[in-house]
Amino acid sequence: MKLKNICGLVIIFILSCHRSAPEKPLQIGLIEELNPRQKAELTQLVKASPFFKEKDLKLVSIFGLEPALLLASPHPPDVVELEWENRSVAPEYFLSLNPYLEKWIIPWVYADQHFQVGRFKDNYYLLPLRYSWLGFFYSQSILTSPPASWEELEEICTAHPSSMGLDFSRPSEVLKFILSLIWEFGGDEFDLNNSQTKSTLYFLAGIKDCFSPYAENYNLKLLAEALERGEVYFAFAEPELAKILAEKGILNQEIYTAPLPGKKGVAYTSTLLGVNKKTENPELAVRLAILLTRSQTQNQAIEKELWLAPVKGKKDLKNIFSSFLESASRLKPVPYQVNYSAFSRLYQEIFVQIVFKGRAVELVVVDYQLPLRQIKLGLFEESK
Repeated sequence: MKLKNICGLVIIFILSCHRSAPEKPLQIGLIEELNPRQKAELTQLVKASPFFKEKDLKLVSIFGLEPALLLASPHPPDVVELEWENRSVAPEYFLSLNPYLEKWIIPWVYADQHFQVGRFKDNYYLLPLRYSWLGFFYSQSILTSPPASWEELEEICTAHPSSMGLDFSRPSEVLKFILSLIWEFGGDEFDLNNSQTKSTLYFLAGIKDCFSPYAENYNLKLLAEALERGEVYFAFAEPELAKILAEKGILNQEIYTAPLPGKKGVAYTSTLLGVNKKTENPELAVRLAILLTRSQTQNQAIEKELWLAPVKGKKDLKNIFSSFLESASRLKPVPYQVNYSAFSRLYQEIFVQIVFKGRAVELVVVDYQLPLRQIKLGLFEESK
């Protein structure tokens, strides 16, 4: 056989091997570690789309990983889930979604207020996935019906001191509690001298004896245990507590859930999906991010108790998220164009000063008015 023919066969063989090389699975990095049931149901949701029916999907846990380090690594997941407080890394590491959104004409992204958190100037980089806001948990042996207003809660506190809990391990949960209260009173979260904001702080001081003396030590797991053994009768917490109580078999048996009291804004955060700039298949990765965050998929995720989102038309739904959805129309995002970590820590400190240390409201206002104004203006510098 001539050398020319041999070379030709070699080239054909190499090209054939290249074409038959298996396609890399599309990777999605998720913050939450999913159990086998959740993985199977999430994969099924994705595979129902014609774009992904024949595609391999790999779910990767990125819990505890620093986003900037993960995204700067040689091979980060194609689609990455971020915590609310890490959204600022998006312009550096994520694709702008605008070309795809405009090409596919997806108006709900531009119109829905919840999608503005993923926008930087005129570019969308992130789409909201798992939403989190507070609900009211209560023991039905103590309380036959939940409070509809904060004033009713105050009456409950008077009758049952030292009986309320809150996940104090995360400043974000304390922040959501206080902001929802401030907005109910018509206050300004960046101005403690505002009369309505100050009224909120006085109200908080008035119900301080309602909180358990152990409340400062509660994380979500300990809060669930405290409710289970009757150490507290009431709690404000995110949907994850409902999952824990359901696993214990006491949700809607001993402990029930209700929407946050009041009629005005309920503070929320969410995780956010973005497509990393290094992906080898940007169009498919963007399609995956859109698929997971569109209302149809969010509806299915709620029905399967995978995660919570503010969808409509779920009045007849009976599962662990039902009562949370009753306040979905009241949702208002926690301020995101500020130093969120510092903002939430400051409000956690304010809570400690008023509730656990019993410090006078006027003195707290003096101490924290300037730092909050600095955060709003982007001038706050954290102490080393």
